[in-house]
Amino acid sequence: MFAAVSSYLSDLPWWAWAIIAVIVIAYGVQNDRVGKAIILTVAFGLIGTGLYGIWSSGVPQAAVGSFARHVARIEAEEVRVAAIRKEGQEQAFRVVCPDYFEQGWLDRQLSTLSWCNDYRERL
Repeated sequence: MFAAVSSYLSDLPWWAWAIIAVIVIAYGVQNDRVGKAIILTVAFGLIGTGLYGIWSSGVPQAAVGSFARHVARIEAEEVRVAAIRKEGQEQAFRVVCPDYFEQGWLDRQLSTLSWCNDYRERL
C-alpha cells in the first residue's frame, strides 16, 4: 500500500506539489491540534520540491535566455539606427546647419537640430 502511494506521489508534476503545499499550510494555520512545526516543515519541503520542479523544467533558463536575446537585438537595432542617423546628418549638415546657426540662442536650445553643433567647424 505504501509503495503504491509513494510511486503515485513521486509521479506528481511540480505544480501539484505547489498546490499541496498551499493546502497543507492553510490547514496547519487553521487547525490548532496539528503541530505547527510539523506542518510548516512538510509545507516548506513541498514548496522546495515545487521550486526545484520549476527550476528543473527549464522555464526560468529559457526566459532568461530569451530576455538576453531580446536585449541584444535591441542594442543591435540602436547601433543600426545611430549609423543611419549619422549618415543622414553627414549628407544634410551643409544644407540644414547654416539655418540652425542663424537662429537665436533660445531657438537653438529648443531646436531638434542640436546635432549641428558637431559640424560647426566643418562649415
